[in-house]
Formats: sequence, C-alpha cells, structure tokens
Amino acid sequence: MNQEHLIKLGKDNDKDGSWLSRATKALIGVGVSVVFVVITLRGVDLTQVRAHLGEINTTTLLPVFMSLSLVFLIKAFRWWYLMLPVKRFSFKRIFIATVIGFMVNNVLPLRGGDLLRAHLLGRQENIGTTTIFATVALDRVFEVLSLLTVSLLMLFLIPLPGWMWDSVIILVIAFLCGVIAIAAFLSPPKLIGKWWKYLVSLLPSNLEGAVSKFTRQARIGLDAGSGKIRLTNLYILAVSESAVTGFLVYYSLKMIGIELTLAAVMSVMIAMNLAVILPAAPANIGVFEFAVMTTLEFFQFNKSIALSGAVILHAISIIPVSLLGFILFLKEWIMPKEVEGVLK
Repeated sequence: MNQEHLIKLGKDNDKDGSWLSRATKALIGVGVSVVFVVITLRGVDLTQVRAHLGEINTTTLLPVFMSLSLVFLIKAFRWWYLMLPVKRFSFKRIFIATVIGFMVNNVLPLRGGDLLRAHLLGRQENIGTTTIFATVALDRVFEVLSLLTVSLLMLFLIPLPGWMWDSVIILVIAFLCGVIAIAAFLSPPKLIGKWWKYLVSLLPSNLEGAVSKFTRQARIGLDAGSGKIRLTNLYILAVSESAVTGFLVYYSLKMIGIELTLAAVMSVMIAMNLAVILPAAPANIGVFEFAVMTTLEFFQFNKSIALSGAVILHAISIIPVSLLGFILFLKEWIMPKEVEGVLK
C-alpha cells in the first residue's frame, strides 16, 4: 500500500470520525430536549396552553422587538469593543457574525455557532480562528459575570427556587475556575511555564509548532480584555444587556397577559440564562421551557399559563434572530460564491 493511498485512507477515516462525532452530539442534544420536554409537559393542560397562546396582545410587539434588537446590538458592540486591541473591525461585520452565530446555536448543539462565527470572521479578516474564538469565550465570561450579579441582587429580594440556587452555586464555582485558568494561561507561574515548555518540546516538530501557534493566538485573544478600564466597560455593557433583557422578558410575557413584578422579571431572566448555559440541546428546546415554567410556577402562576409564557418567550428569543441570521448567512457567505462562480 503506497504512501498516497495511506494519506487518502487517513483523510477518509477523519471524515468518518468527524461525521460520527457530529451525529453523536446531535443525538445527545435531541435526547436532552426530549427528556426535558417530557418533564415539562407532565400535568399540563395543553388545551389551555393553546388558548393562552391564541390570545396574544399585539400592542406589545413594538417594545418586544425594540428590546430584542437592542440586546443584539449591545452583544455585537461589546464583542466589537473587546476585539479592538486585536483589530478595528467594521461594526456591521461584527453584528452580522454575531447574529449568524446565534442562529447556528439555535440549530446545532454545543454552541457550534460560536466556533462558526469565529471561523467566518477570521477567514474574512485573515486572522487566526483561535484568536477570535478566544475573544468569544472571554465575552461569554462577562455574560456569566452579569448573570451572577443579577443573581446576587435577587438574594436580597426573595428566596429563589432550590434548583436555581444550586445552578447558580455551580456557575459561581465554574466561573471562578475559568477566571483562574485564564489568568494562569496568560501569566503562568514560572514552574508551570517551565513544565509546559518542556512537555511541548517532547512533541513531534509539526505538532509542537501547531500547539505553539494555538497558544500564541489564544493569548492574543484573551489578552484583549486586559486593563481595568476595559474590564469595567465590558462589565457595564454586559449588565446593560441584562437590563434590556429584563424589558424583553416583561413585554414578551405581557403579550399573553402575564404581569410580572421586578423580582419575577429578574428571576425569569436568571432562569432563561441558566437554561441557555446548558448547550447540549439544539435551541435549548425543553430545557428553556422547563426553567422558565418552573420559575413562573414559583410566583404562583398555574402550569398552563406558565408553559404558555415559556413558549412565547422562547419563540421571541430564537425565531427572529434565526430568520435574520439565515438571511445574512445566505447574503454574506453563500450568494457571493454563487455569483463569483457564474462570473468565472
């Protein structure tokens, strides 16, 4: 068997393995959704749910879509600001990549959209995908920090459901571990840095070069958030996004007659963000509904209206951005190739 055949066989095996890996992730995601859908629907009168959803008050559509638009504008602006030390990107390009990324997250499990938006933007701007993905990961850290801030504020208002506080505690531990890991990665202690260099030197030359390149690019991306002023501004932007999300929650649920207090709005916002953090299920179907429904039940809403609220809030959160993301993806990355092919 000659060398070319071996190389071809290896590539074919990689493709097969990649396909199996994607299929496994998809099956896990679907399984997670099915489990939570079954749990959520127990004891719910679906006839009442349909009745509630059929009584939508369209007068609140304007503030709903204004809030939703502002949420994604803040997301895009925060990412644009975060990447300024790397490169001054066009805000339009950042916004498009952000929307496309969230669209793909609503289709694929395990946040495949975050990697895609890093890849697409990196290819457009001739910057390493690893560098841009590191800024995406760092941006997620600020989202988690904002969520923890809101959760701590709620501690002084009302006792939240047990599952929510358990989730917040786990999130605090994961957040602290993540911050420590990032700090150690950017400025490793001398002993750890020495051992890391030694371990890398043991690798084959081509793999050693790849690991070194990955490390350099990741550090460039993570270092984009350094500096007290930048950190403060990024935190303020993340908290601002949470505040606007609160308006989105309030007006979305008001569409079907659910009037919430400030404490209830903040609790629902915490619940929906905790649901989104679990990235296994595509579009977090089932997980999102369970989190929001149980939170509304905690505030004395019955199961049917609580599930109605969860469904309408979920639909507003994913359908508009998914449609816009799909259109932008076709316009920015699919259609230009087709036009180029025709011209050639």
